[in-house]
Amino acid sequence: RVAREGPDPGFVVRDGTIAYAADELADLLDSEAAEGTALLDLLRETDAETIQSALASVQEEPISVRVAPASVAQRVVEFGLRRAATDGAIVGTARDVTEDELDREAMEEAAAQLDSLLRNVPMSIYFKDHLGRHERVSDFITMTDPDDYIMNAEGKIHPHADDIIGKTDFDLYEASFAEETVEDDMRVIEEEERIVSRLESGTTSHGEPIYTSTTKVPRYDDQGEVVGLVGVTIDVTDRVTHREELERQNERLNEFAEVLTHDLRNPLNIASGY
Repeated sequence: RVAREGPDPGFVVRDGTIAYAADELADLLDSEAAEGTALLDLLRETDAETIQSALASVQEEPISVRVAPASVAQRVVEFGLRRAATDGAIVGTARDVTEDELDREAMEEAAAQLDSLLRNVPMSIYFKDHLGRHERVSDFITMTDPDDYIMNAEGKIHPHADDIIGKTDFDLYEASFAEETVEDDMRVIEEEERIVSRLESGTTSHGEPIYTSTTKVPRYDDQGEVVGLVGVTIDVTDRVTHREELERQNERLNEFAEVLTHDLRNPLNIASGY
């Protein structure tokens, strides 16, 4: 019932004790001998409940459970378990899945970081596929104001970030604006051209002026093929209006300086004459 040789060492468990094991199992679990040893004694205490539950519930249909050896740091072993129909013994195989587990943990950590970014950073962040459809967006894409929203040409509103998923800019905005953005998207995706910090003006759903800075770059898969884009749009209205106010003040100062220069010129000329 257990292969003596193979990539995954096999074993048989009766009443919680390993009744038979291929030689490689002891090496995998870092034990001098596996046969005659309680399976729990070879695993970390934190996995005791997991393996006990698996041994109690397993039936003829195979199940998989991941555990860690007691004496090996950071090794993860996957047991494939099934209950024999003839005598109820548990027949299993063991496989080192440490690398897979580390990759999974890294992916989970990366996913958690991305989720935190999309939930909390006050920027409009969006991932689009090769057809320009939104795949993931940040909560701030609708400006996080309960009274604010994205409204398309037909008057349909999209108050929540989830309302954006699967839709193109033509589904969300006025046609004239959507034509420009989609043209940009296709240029980024098809020609791999980057758009960096481009200033754009528009109006909010309340008709108020708004200025944004937009960056769009291609998004690649593991093979280096372009599968879409990622974009970031930042509200820079305060910055732009402050700059415009400074420019207006500078203009008024220049006008004042010109008037002052003209008014002083004649008295200075007379003084120079004397």
